[in-house]
Amino acid sequence: MPTAKRQKKGRHPSPRIRRHQKLQRKKGSVVKVKNDILKKDIWSILERDNFPDKSLLVLEGLQTLESYLWPGYSDDSSNHHVILIVLLVNVKRREQLESWTIFEDRPDEFSGLFRRVLTMTLDHTLSPTIRSHLLSFLISAFQSLDCAIVRKECAPLVSISIWHNLSTDTLRETKLEQYPHVRKAWRAAAKRHDAADEVTKARLRFERSWLYTLVLDFLKRLYDEDTKPEHILYCERFVEFLTDLLIFDKDSFLVEILLSNYEGRKTFQQIAQNLSLVPTENSLFESNLIRAEKYDGTHPLAMPKLNLQYLSVGDFLWRSLTLYRSEAFYGIRKDVETAVRRLRPEAPKPGEVKFLGSSKMALPASKVSILEVVPALVGDDKPSTVRAELTVDYRRVAEGTRRDWDSLRPDDVVFLLAIEPTASDGTANGEGTTSEAQRLGVTAIRTAEVIAITDDKGRTARELNGRHDGKRTFRLKLDAGTYARDAELTGENEPAVYGRINVILRRSGRENNFKPVLESIRSLTLSDVPVASWLHEVFLGYGDPAGATYKQLPNRVKRLDYRDTFLDWQHLIESLPGKIIEPNDDASGSFGPPYVLEAADTPAVLLPKPTKKRRRDAEPPLSVEVETVKVSTYKPPNEGPFPVDAPKLNAVRFTSAQIEAITSGSQPGLTVIVGPPGTGKTDVASQIINNIYHNFPEQRTLLIAHSNQALNQLFAKIIALDIDERHLLRLGHGEEDLYTEGSFSKHGRVESFLDNRDRYLQEVNLLASSIGAPGAHGNSAETAGYFNSVYIEPAWAKFMEAAKSETAMTATVIEAFPFHKFFSTAPQPLFPDDADHQKALEIAEGCYRHISKIFSELADVLPFEILRRDKDTSNYLLINESLFSRLVRLGVPTINLDQQGRARPAIANFDEFLKANAGFKFDYQFINVPDYKGKGEAEPTPHFIQNLGEAEYAVAIYQYMRLLGYPASKISILTTYAGQRALVNDVLAHRCSNKAIFGRPRVVSTVDKYQGEQNDYIILSLTRTSRVGYLRDVRRMTVALSRARLGLYILGRRDVFEACYELRPAFEQLLQRPDKLMLVTGEMWPSQRLIASESGEVPGEACMEGVEHLGQFVYQMTNTKVKQLEAEQNPGGAGLLAIEEAPAEEAGEGDPESAVAETEG
Repeated sequence: MPTAKRQKKGRHPSPRIRRHQKLQRKKGSVVKVKNDILKKDIWSILERDNFPDKSLLVLEGLQTLESYLWPGYSDDSSNHHVILIVLLVNVKRREQLESWTIFEDRPDEFSGLFRRVLTMTLDHTLSPTIRSHLLSFLISAFQSLDCAIVRKECAPLVSISIWHNLSTDTLRETKLEQYPHVRKAWRAAAKRHDAADEVTKARLRFERSWLYTLVLDFLKRLYDEDTKPEHILYCERFVEFLTDLLIFDKDSFLVEILLSNYEGRKTFQQIAQNLSLVPTENSLFESNLIRAEKYDGTHPLAMPKLNLQYLSVGDFLWRSLTLYRSEAFYGIRKDVETAVRRLRPEAPKPGEVKFLGSSKMALPASKVSILEVVPALVGDDKPSTVRAELTVDYRRVAEGTRRDWDSLRPDDVVFLLAIEPTASDGTANGEGTTSEAQRLGVTAIRTAEVIAITDDKGRTARELNGRHDGKRTFRLKLDAGTYARDAELTGENEPAVYGRINVILRRSGRENNFKPVLESIRSLTLSDVPVASWLHEVFLGYGDPAGATYKQLPNRVKRLDYRDTFLDWQHLIESLPGKIIEPNDDASGSFGPPYVLEAADTPAVLLPKPTKKRRRDAEPPLSVEVETVKVSTYKPPNEGPFPVDAPKLNAVRFTSAQIEAITSGSQPGLTVIVGPPGTGKTDVASQIINNIYHNFPEQRTLLIAHSNQALNQLFAKIIALDIDERHLLRLGHGEEDLYTEGSFSKHGRVESFLDNRDRYLQEVNLLASSIGAPGAHGNSAETAGYFNSVYIEPAWAKFMEAAKSETAMTATVIEAFPFHKFFSTAPQPLFPDDADHQKALEIAEGCYRHISKIFSELADVLPFEILRRDKDTSNYLLINESLFSRLVRLGVPTINLDQQGRARPAIANFDEFLKANAGFKFDYQFINVPDYKGKGEAEPTPHFIQNLGEAEYAVAIYQYMRLLGYPASKISILTTYAGQRALVNDVLAHRCSNKAIFGRPRVVSTVDKYQGEQNDYIILSLTRTSRVGYLRDVRRMTVALSRARLGLYILGRRDVFEACYELRPAFEQLLQRPDKLMLVTGEMWPSQRLIASESGEVPGEACMEGVEHLGQFVYQMTNTKVKQLEAEQNPGGAGLLAIEEAPAEEAGEGDPESAVAETEG
């Protein structure tokens, strides 16, 4: 993106645009655009360079569309004005920014603009490049039908009226006979045309002929001899446009193909059935995938799109399968490229390959030996199994790398590479570019699954217990489909490609699950996927978006126990505004929780229906409904006398919006909850799960989160509620980051069950001893079950017979209770002196519930005494546009949480004065970071963006905070890119990790990975210095700015982020304070000083001019701190730690590329 300096050197439209904008603001009048100036200062410059993306990005960044072109648009605007608007809308769409809301304030003018765009698409005098841009604008419009003003313009272009262009009246009549429901719409359209005035008729004729005219022009171009790139690009765009419109009729299209090519078109199920889910050198380095890596939006991609609507669930799954496969192959290709670069293959002579480097994830190997090819099963065309083996030399492999390779388990996927480096980087097929595979020397890639890893004597890696004899033999199962294709191409029983294999590659286990995921998606694609009837149409994007909400469903639960959702009667009243609350007939006045709410039968009064015949765009009939809710309560059962028996209760006082969300989520149907960070979405979800768990105990609840952190947060909340831990199971990675005492993974659940078994068996022994029952009843869960049926249940039955007799008194209950001795350790007295008969019986029943829970848990443990192997026990227990955003776009009713409760108000509102952060003048501050050592951002590899200056600045702030006494656990460093996270980790390792005085912060993470989490103090690196990047999405920036509770310090380039239109509200607040870090000397954590205002002065304040200045300051503080510690702890001894010089002296020697850790996996 051109900077201000570059703009001054040459002609560029942005300075002129900025000048026009300032003049308009000075006058304070309506924006007026002079067509001659627009053509001279902007259009001519862009046209001369063929509308370069960088220049258009500059114009978009200056808000040219929002503040100049659109406010100055009128019916008299020139075609150049219209095309510039189109170009900037296309830029916004490519940058994934909101592009239609700016037009909503003037819908009539937008309609005129859209009509002019349609007219210009038919103008043959315009160049193919311009018409391609116009077509891209229309493609974006048809992908944004959730926007009302866009839908209004697009719908007539594909309405029933376009059937006027069918070849003959007979054909049209035949179609109307085939689809009787369409005839009504055809007649209505004809009546509307006949009743219209001449101007309206002209508009209707244009709408129904526009697409027909455009298609004829496209067909003409297909037979044109002009093969210039711009003509080809236009045709590609038009095919994309027709595909988005689903213009082809399936049956006729298949018949046409059958007649012309003598073959039928395969369905997506047939394609999916034969689709290879594992990569080869051809699919991995496919041009479409490589093109996608550097995709800039100027050309269409030969990949299916995920959009608002789908033809069927199978259509959605097929698209997902194709896209996920492309994404998985992209990740594999990057790992292959990284490993091959590190191996540094060379060919000293033909047929010989040497590897001068090494990689933890790839090892040189012998050629593959085919051991067995099992014949195909009946009806299949590929071998059922292909077994092979290869040998790897471990002698030059590091110990840690050996362990990693030996830890591969059966069915883990590995990749076999044939690498034959070329002598020089030549061209491919006489062209000026070399394919990525040729450049790396990769001639073949095959996939295999591990069967076993053995030494030369046949002993498995587990049997060797870490001993290494120098070689390993990998027994592998090759992909049968790929093997069959290799054999068919070569005509050999054992294809030669496997003899050229010389490298085996593995991937990190967390990233290498692509094959089972793809197999799952494919199996769903091929099956008749059952989707709930109430969700089917909404999921596909059709029907009433509100039709899946609980209020519209016939199976709505009329009576629901909300347990601890409401804290008291006042909370209940506040949470249900506008509803009539009626206590149950057997209650008078208010009463305490738990509350059971029942919807009263109140007939809805329908408003009069509209008389207009055509109601396709009309709202559904409204109803005036006064909702009455009947409230009742009950007495929760006594669960036992011990404190551990008391149920865990919710302590959150939910707002009315949160209660509405909980009410909807606890009912059948679809509930969509939205809200900014800190508004209680996690608490609401946890309470919904709690309500479902207790109201529908026979049902199982599946909880899916977008990240491990979000799932862990939900688990932490769920555990704090009254849900039995036996019924919780967490799948996937990340369970180790869950800050709880128990383990909820598959194997952790097994260990937990066995630990509980030992504890409960001890309880059984105590119980047997207390009632004098002879025998070893606590030996196993099985003997405990016999003990319960022989001793405990008869004793309890005898007690209940005595306690419920007509002559029973309180003393009778107490005397007949058989377990006094067992409950002697419970809080005493077990039966209060003033307890009546009913109270005493309730206490006794609570004690029996405690005992029953022991035997119930032991009954659940019984299978684990029978199943001895870990795999058996865990399997017995076991018995990435998102769907969320698409549902919101479709208009599904959402429940908005609008009260934030996470951050200190100063961080949320920027207008309060609270206690200051020690050593800092402000509790939040944006700190401008200029080029460091002459560099801003760097991109060593695509999308791996780093900024050394901000990394050094972030670590220096962290060191400063630690020297003031801030706990490391209360500080997190966040970055906006994974490359910057790696760089921050490198700087931390260099300056802090091995020094006890600093240590490491609690978390170093990217903003996306940290979503749903928070900490007291956040240091945020925005990284970018050339453009804003993905943070232009306000939602992503909101996440970034809302992770802190007490202190937020943002590092970034001011002139880049200040100029961003979407982020202006946030940065107007941030930049009210100085953009240089303001410190306060002489303070230690925690501070009692109040926050300073933007203009107020604080004693001891100091301004840091840059990272070098702060680095020198921290260096001096560290020296002083070390000398102090030495004097206190080690007088006369050696220094406690080595001191690193300030960044200005030593840290910036390397560029960001050299700072990236050479680590893998």
